[in-house]
Amino acid sequence: MQKLLIGLSVLALAGCGGSSSSDPAPNPDTPTFTAAQSGIYLGTVSGPQELVGLALLSPDGDIRSLSSDPYDGYTVAFGEFDAEGKNGSYSAEGRVFGCDINSCLWENTSLSGQLQNGLFSGTQRFADSSAEYSIEMQRDPDSNLEFDLSALGGRWSDGYTELELASDGSFSGLDLDGCVMTGQITPHDGVNLLSLTFSLSQCEFDGQFEGLGFMFVDGDGHNIWALTSSELYVFPFIVWDGKATSGQAPRFELNLRTPTGDGLKGLQGMGKQRR
Repeated sequence: MQKLLIGLSVLALAGCGGSSSSDPAPNPDTPTFTAAQSGIYLGTVSGPQELVGLALLSPDGDIRSLSSDPYDGYTVAFGEFDAEGKNGSYSAEGRVFGCDINSCLWENTSLSGQLQNGLFSGTQRFADSSAEYSIEMQRDPDSNLEFDLSALGGRWSDGYTELELASDGSFSGLDLDGCVMTGQITPHDGVNLLSLTFSLSQCEFDGQFEGLGFMFVDGDGHNIWALTSSELYVFPFIVWDGKATSGQAPRFELNLRTPTGDGLKGLQGMGKQRR
């Protein structure tokens, strides 16, 4: 194998109820957010619980988020939103997949607030309850890093899943249980963000998945880290090659940590329960 490791893990199922929302179709001709507004945001989500987390904002208005209680080890929330923005303000509709010690479920929710001077702030409201959360996140400087996606092209394997990633971002994969993956990774211009679309078939969790990710280089090498989801499932998508490729981007340190404090690779194990 040319590469060392691919990490694919289903976070959780939609255990009970919750309605769906359609993901936004990218429209690069009419961006919702500028490249300077788009990117990786880190900060807090405060309300009935105090959470830490991150948000990924794309120029076409797609927002993906992940937050968690850093102390209890089981409270986690994944969000997907379709946003509209103008003059530094935004509003967004979507849903959150929330898990506590008892259960997990999708809930419809909305966001509204300000996106100015590198600060993503606002209020998150849940449609089926009176719960509200205040969001305060800062844009991470590594949102501006430039990478060549072809640096990660090649064949990947972790002994369970094999994946072939082409230099144009198309990929296909197969695991030992016969689960088939095919998809596309598309970089956004002017910002370190990737849009992912892929399908899973012949799997326990078949479906069409979409989401956002980014690239970085740390001590583990070149990395792709993303949050994706289908109608029912949340699917963290992590790929790294185990070593920096000679002649490629410098060994940037993202300084991004998961809500559990285990580092980016800790996300690979969140809810990882193979059949």
